[in-house]
Amino acid sequence: MFVPNYDIHMARAMVAGADVWLNTPRRPREASGTSGMKAAMNGLLNLSVLDGWWDEADYVKTGWAIGSGEVYDDPEYQDEVEANALYELIEKDVVPLFYTRDENNIPRGWVAKMKNAIHLNTPQFNTARMVKDYARRAYFMASDRLQQLSASQYEPAKALATWQTRLSEHWYDIKLRPSTSRPRPICRSTKRLMCRPKLRSAR
Repeated sequence: MFVPNYDIHMARAMVAGADVWLNTPRRPREASGTSGMKAAMNGLLNLSVLDGWWDEADYVKTGWAIGSGEVYDDPEYQDEVEANALYELIEKDVVPLFYTRDENNIPRGWVAKMKNAIHLNTPQFNTARMVKDYARRAYFMASDRLQQLSASQYEPAKALATWQTRLSEHWYDIKLRPSTSRPRPICRSTKRLMCRPKLRSAR
């Protein structure tokens, strides 16, 4: 189903009125899956193909996984396999869990999964963690690299550019030949001694 003009206001109504968040992209075309993250934060159970964020989540305690993350060469065959897996999950797992209720008509197993969805997914899949990861793994490293390359009137950057140009110009001159040197011995001693190759006298 395609929902036109999907925005945060429509998402709010959908999240408030749903019990299961079904997501069936063709693996690996799911960009991220932020709608499923938002649903989990609101106690919804995800029922999704193992792609995007759902492949990293605890999809056993907080929902269900469609398939095992496999990718087939024939997309139509993959659709068939995942469709059968989806119907089987709904019939044997999702529906029975939802309608198994106690004397107060409360689906205790379902509620436990809802609590797990909030407890396990919210701390892991949120904007704060995303920004922190981007900062630590990309932005800070890029900033440090900029400082290194711009030092001394950009001399490191100029040297790097010269090296890259030289490498590009002589790339096809590179030759791979069999090595004639003898392999270095492997140190098998348990003592705290370093294996050192025999030094050859300089000529």
